[in-house]
Amino acid sequence: MSEEKQIADLKSQFRKTTDSELRKQMLDTISAYKNNGIDAINELISSTIDDEVKSYGLNLIKNIKQNS
Repeated sequence: MSEEKQIADLKSQFRKTTDSELRKQMLDTISAYKNNGIDAINELISSTIDDEVKSYGLNLIKNIKQNS
């Protein structure tokens, strides 16, 4: 399965759940795609009202950028 398809599947699952911990796990998984995951993480955290998930996603993006 291609990276794009895997990321799309994770984004779909993210949107179907409201569980914060599960959403953070999905963001972790997307972050494994490094730069390809940044746009997806940005898109997902901008669509949620959960501040904890937003903050978590922003930290993941920051870490990806620092380590690439």
